[in-house]
Amino acid sequence: MNTVFISHSTKDDSFIDELVAELKSHGIDTFVDHQSIQFADNWAIAINQALRECEQMIVVISPDSCGSKMCLKEWIYFTDRDKEIIPIKYRPTENFPFLFGDLQWVDMQSPDKYKKNVTKLVEYISDDIVKRPTDDTTIKTRAQILPESDDSLPAQLHLRYQLSRQHGRYVGIATGNIAEIKGVDVIVNSENDRLRMARPEEKSVSAAINAFSMKYDPFSNYEECPVEDALNDHRRQVKKARFAPATVVPTISGQLIHNGIRHILHVVSVQSGGHKQNFIPYSSLILGRCVTNTLRKVDELNTSLYAEDDDLPLTRIVFPIMGTGDGGGNLEDITPRLVECAIDYLEQSNTRIQEVYFVAYSQRQLELLQGIFGRYTDKNLAHPDLENPETMNILD
Repeated sequence: MNTVFISHSTKDDSFIDELVAELKSHGIDTFVDHQSIQFADNWAIAINQALRECEQMIVVISPDSCGSKMCLKEWIYFTDRDKEIIPIKYRPTENFPFLFGDLQWVDMQSPDKYKKNVTKLVEYISDDIVKRPTDDTTIKTRAQILPESDDSLPAQLHLRYQLSRQHGRYVGIATGNIAEIKGVDVIVNSENDRLRMARPEEKSVSAAINAFSMKYDPFSNYEECPVEDALNDHRRQVKKARFAPATVVPTISGQLIHNGIRHILHVVSVQSGGHKQNFIPYSSLILGRCVTNTLRKVDELNTSLYAEDDDLPLTRIVFPIMGTGDGGGNLEDITPRLVECAIDYLEQSNTRIQEVYFVAYSQRQLELLQGIFGRYTDKNLAHPDLENPETMNILD
């Protein structure tokens, strides 16, 4: 049987030692740094060799391992090579890694669960029954918009309503992480007035889009940051330190092109204060203008880049609920304004845009959006036909 690599934080060594002894009693060899690396060995070389040679990895999840850059590099190495990963829940953490969202877990968060499930862990290792799902995307999850929670929703287009006054045009609801949504032409990035994207390790729309648009090497180092670089180039060209509210800057989509995303539109929807994490919310009036200006910019791109008859125009746009995260704006006040501006634009403008969606990350946001769209039915919107796939638009 192959040696199993154990990825963990040194703060969990006591648990690891107990686990290794248990696995050894079942004839399972393991590689764990503080036991397997000899005193005179080169630590980095030994880790790299073990990562190459081992075909299975046990990931011990705890707040410390989720905050460890070295653990993240080990996880990325295995996921990039489609090697088998078996996650163990050891200590609960809010910083839950997206990388393991689809994997079978082994719960060892208490002595009783450890005793009950250690046999299951041995079976998984021995029978090779836990496999990392494969898919056709090259996008690797690096960031999350909010801490993982019970009401977090999958990334998809969820529901759309047809405009009563403009047949063939729709507003609707998307769910989940905006950077994981497929099947749309444009996603919108809610950005600060300095037009500086958040780092992938942060938790925001900007961080998620930045993370998913980047290209990484096997150890999670950034090889290319095309979207952030394009935004930085624009800032240098116009020679501005700050940008006016509702300014919209289009860029390429980087690695998100693999999700079908053709452009990212960055809109100034929050004012940055003196401290890095201090943001001042804009009014719902300005945020509504963010929606209108963004849709207008999409039509400008359609005119300048996709004007020929055989060009495919940009028709599907997805917005976050801007100004309600780091911006600190009130969700219940802002969301209706954003939806209203989208409906007004689609009703009154000679636009090639056909569908505008707003993202609900959580169940609370989903219920809020459903209530808002419900208030517009009959007058502005047709009731969605839940049996009609042309109206109930769900994409993988």
